Amino acid sequence: MIILSDNAFRGRSDRAGNESSLSAFQRILLGSDGTMTNLLEGILGEDLCVNKIFEEVNRASFDIPELELCSGQRLWRRTVTLQGKASGINCLYADSLIALDNLDEKFSETLLNTEAPIGKIWDLFRVETYKSLMEWGEDIAGDSARYFDISEDETLLYRTYRVFSQGNPVMRITEKFPSNWFVDSEFSPRMISGDGLSMVN
Repeated sequence: MIILSDNAFRGRSDRAGNESSLSAFQRILLGSDGTMTNLLEGILGEDLCVNKIFEEVNRASFDIPELELCSGQRLWRRTVTLQGKASGINCLYADSLIALDNLDEKFSETLLNTEAPIGKIWDLFRVETYKSLMEWGEDIAGDSARYFDISEDETLLYRTYRVFSQGNPVMRITEKFPSNWFVDSEFSPRMISGDGLSMVN
């Protein structure tokens, strides 16, 4: 598990670093160092698929030290949601920066040309990885609200971490979900109304 340290917390001053305010399931999600897709499928009892929002592969115009990426190397920006195949509900928003030149060539080509979640491709290639937390906390939903059918002034829980493979930093990922989701074992897509509005308080 990833340790949700006080120093890495970003959010309201009245809740700074208060991990105890999270539900058990929220702590599991934010602290997981395994495959998020598999974990969410287990919690929700539903298969998930990737809903691509934005992706772009360019040559980096500047160095990105956290990914050990130099200007001119390939950088993939990828924004997706993980969506229930049956319900069509987005349960997670993820924004990724991927250093393609730090990855195995076959792995990176598969990643670029498939609709599968990143975690499923890790499993397919049996690639050993580990995650290093950069920060976690809460943020105003803003533009991301539309992916969860919530208001822009509601809060999201999030974490940002780096993924390492074979000792190299290969990805920086930020994952978000509404702060009133996954509060207990009863949460499921069935708690979302037919018009997509959250019924969880």
